[in-house]
Amino acid sequence: MHRYLVMYLMMEQSGRGSGGVLLVAAGFLYGVLHALGPGHGKFVVTTWLATGREQARAGWC
Repeated sequence: MHRYLVMYLMMEQSGRGSGGVLLVAAGFLYGVLHALGPGHGKFVVTTWLATGREQARAGWC
């Protein structure tokens, strides 16, 4: 994963257009995988899903 992040960063620095988009996407994917790992991540994801559903229901009513 580290190699890909470095590669995307180097693509962005060299002026290639897709490097920044790939860097943000890879960072987001890494964050999701990190949140699903052991520890507090599962609590954060569960809380987000639980409150997100309530907010979605409140928006429709």
